[in-house]
Amino acid sequence: MYTICTPLCFQVFWIVICVSIAKLYIMKNKLKMLNKPAVIFILAVALFSSCSKETKLRKSIVGTWDLTDMSEYIYDDQGALASSQFESDFTTYRYEFLDDGTGTYKGADASGSWEIPLTWSHSYSSSGNEKLTITTDLFGPDTREYTVIAHDRNTEIRMTLNGSYLTDFTIDGTYTFEKQ
Repeated sequence: MYTICTPLCFQVFWIVICVSIAKLYIMKNKLKMLNKPAVIFILAVALFSSCSKETKLRKSIVGTWDLTDMSEYIYDDQGALASSQFESDFTTYRYEFLDDGTGTYKGADASGSWEIPLTWSHSYSSSGNEKLTITTDLFGPDTREYTVIAHDRNTEIRMTLNGSYLTDFTIDGTYTFEKQ
């Protein structure tokens, strides 16, 4: 049901294994004339398969996503718990991600409603975790890098956030979004 993303280091490992197998096969069968074409073919297949997975994952994020569950803890600059929010089954927070890396963030709370532009990117961290970075200007420049913990393509995405917010707060949260 959920997709486990292929990190870049695993892709490199896969390519090295494919090349090694091809070389062993060629050496065993002494088909030296096929050496370069076989290696090129195996590299092309490995690269094509890994690139297409990343493209599919990125494209599956494009669309409108409603927040369906949230657990959020906000700490002040001294590390003390300043507030917490727990919500479920609501659509007062909505992200729309466009294919060009832009979109909108819509929300509503007791103070009113808003619709602000955003930019976004999808990547992998050096440890191989799928990341979704969203930048808005809700309370000044605000960039948040979420770690994707579950990604059911075109249906649901669950993310965590551990990081600074502006300079006065730190947020630890878990968010579940459903695609509309």
